[in-house]
Amino acid sequence: MAAVDEHEYSESYIIAHARHQRANPTPAEAAFEQFLLELGGGVLKGEFKSQHVASGKWILDFFFPKIRLAVEIDGSIHRKPEQMVRDRQKDEDCARFDITLIRITNEEAFGDKEVLAAKLRDGWRQARRRENKIIGKASY
Repeated sequence: MAAVDEHEYSESYIIAHARHQRANPTPAEAAFEQFLLELGGGVLKGEFKSQHVASGKWILDFFFPKIRLAVEIDGSIHRKPEQMVRDRQKDEDCARFDITLIRITNEEAFGDKEVLAAKLRDGWRQARRRENKIIGKASY
C-alpha cells in the first residue's frame, strides 16, 4: 500500500495558466518587467513575482510579496464591460486579502519611464501605509 505522501496531485488549471502566461508575456508585460529590472540600477530584481496566483482565483501580473503590492497591466480588453466587471471583482478580492493593486495601461508601460516610476512609487507608498489586517503593519 502506498503512503499518503506519495500521492501526486494534478496541478490546478490556474497555476498551469499562470506558468504559461509567465513564459508568454504580452509585449506590455515584457516591457514593464524590463522596466522593473532596470529601475534604480536593478534594486527590484528578486523583489517581485510575475503572474502570481492570488486566492486561488486570480493571476496578478506582478506581485511584490514583502509589501503585498500588485501591478496589473491593462490592455484594450480591460475596456470591455464584461472585463470591467471581472476587474472590479479582482480589485475587491485584492483589498479583502490586503493586497494593494495598481493598474497600468499598455500605453503607460510603453510610455514615459519617469511617469511610470512615479506611479509605481505612489502604489508602493499606498501599500506601505495600508493597515494590513492579515500580516500586520510593514516593518520596513
